[in-house]
Amino acid sequence: MQSGLLQRDTTALLVIDLQAKLVPAIIESGRVIRNAQLLLKQMRELASRMNEIARQAEEENSHDTQ
Repeated sequence: MQSGLLQRDTTALLVIDLQAKLVPAIIESGRVIRNAQLLLKQMRELASRMNEIARQAEEENSHDTQ
């Protein structure tokens, strides 16, 4: 059963290279670029938090087995 939550091992963000020569052909290119930057920033923060939670869980498990 899936919980609908992101899983660290199965989550990825794919951002296609927004090449300068293609930007003029993109409708609302400024908005697209800002949104891509925001997604990258938020995904980095999320990945950092997920890694910290995983480290804490590993520490708790190692304390439980000692």
